[in-house]
Amino acid sequence: MRRREPQDLLLEVRCEDAGRLIGPQGQVLGQLQYLINRMIFQADREHPKVALDVGGYRTKVREQLTARAREAVDADYDILAIRNQSVSYRRGS
Repeated sequence: MRRREPQDLLLEVRCEDAGRLIGPQGQVLGQLQYLINRMIFQADREHPKVALDVGGYRTKVREQLTARAREAVDADYDILAIRNQSVSYRRGS
């Protein structure tokens, strides 16, 4: 287990059949994380939350979302540049 955020811990699980622990769209993984945190909270209300990652699933999803966000930002910049060029062209600049 290692620290993820200053207040959180990351529990990384490696196994041969990670798909069973991850489930469709990470649903099983999310439910397992919830149960782990509920059990810990019952024993120690001050304990930091535990983030659960199986087979690097959450890391991969985070990287994919970051890449998609960057692509969306780049696409918006491209659209803005095209609009600005079109406005400049119409004005005769």
